[in-house]
Amino acid sequence: MREVDFQFNGHQLRGLEQNPETASRWAQLARQGKKVMQFLSGRRYVAVVVDGKVQFYGRSALDQLDLSR
Repeated sequence: MREVDFQFNGHQLRGLEQNPETASRWAQLARQGKKVMQFLSGRRYVAVVVDGKVQFYGRSALDQLDLSR
């Protein structure tokens, strides 16, 4: 699995390539050949990107990253 640490809007984030061997729906997509990457802020998952399309985990993730403006 690959990972990358970076800053966005002043927040430290980590991108993690989805492990296809887990039981999650995201892993199922990875097993199907989709490119899936999870994004964390601290120890909290804030978003997932599947084949270039982003999905945020709730409104608080947007607020935390200052993206809702």
